[in-house]
Amino acid sequence: MKQLRLTMSMFCVVVALGACGGEPADTDESAMREAINEALARFDAACIHPPLAARGDVFPATVEAAANGGEWLRKMESLEAVGFFTGSPVQVQGRPAKTFRLTERGQGVYRQETSGLGIHTHLFCYGSPEVVEILAYTDQVDMPTGGTMTQVTFTYAVRDAAGWARDSAVREAFAEIDQDLASSQTPQEGQVVLVKTGEGWIDQRLMQQSP
Repeated sequence: MKQLRLTMSMFCVVVALGACGGEPADTDESAMREAINEALARFDAACIHPPLAARGDVFPATVEAAANGGEWLRKMESLEAVGFFTGSPVQVQGRPAKTFRLTERGQGVYRQETSGLGIHTHLFCYGSPEVVEILAYTDQVDMPTGGTMTQVTFTYAVRDAAGWARDSAVREAFAEIDQDLASSQTPQEGQVVLVKTGEGWIDQRLMQQSP
């Protein structure tokens, strides 16, 4: 999972909010925590990105043995070893390669996300971060469209990660997993902008997705 950071639009909001550490009026930290957890599950799930082409139906997917110095094949084979793929050696214009097909187990973990530009991201997710502690929040700022907003600084951890993410070969191939696993002992810090509406707190990114 990537380190949680403010997007550019969120940064512009934060400039208006000012320094952290104030306490917004009518703040309910449990409601803030619930809103942040909802957004973390939606936008910041702990996932790995296998080296697949950015297109729609990629399976079966063929990876050449020498691609990216052999790293791409090692990544795919680590997922094959935990049962997400079956692999078959093939030749691509005389070069050694391997074709991977999703197994039933892999289908249960795999998900695909598509951006507004039609770019596909292929993911295998092993957990969701959860808020450990609310550290600080800024004074609320009124929004022209109604409601108020505040920037929240918090710590989070990925707990109950799927067992396959602890496999040594997978962790070696996808080094980013170790940071997520370590967060259960040493929580990481993140920031979000929350908006207070008539229905409670909501992450700004979720509001931007509303019709």
